[in-house]
Amino acid sequence: HRLGGDQLFAGLIISSVPAGAVLGVSMCTWSLRRTSFKSLMAVLPVGVILGNVLYALAGLMHFRFVLLVARFLIGLFSGLSLPSKYIGLTVGMKRRS
Repeated sequence: HRLGGDQLFAGLIISSVPAGAVLGVSMCTWSLRRTSFKSLMAVLPVGVILGNVLYALAGLMHFRFVLLVARFLIGLFSGLSLPSKYIGLTVGMKRRS
């Protein structure tokens, strides 16, 4: 409310994290074909930190769409699919439950 948002904008802000995460899963899959886990795990936290800094500074900027972009970046760089992919690649079939 402080930045001039209504209920529709609040819904967009809430849904921007899962929308970014859906795009982020395919981005991680594409990136893993070209880079290693180590480099991807070094880049993803930078994007999350950038998103959180933007989210924290949105009130000072007095621009409500910064909230939307920041939460989208947090979802995009969250790396939700990486733990299961890492386990699938490093743990053999005999050791899985």
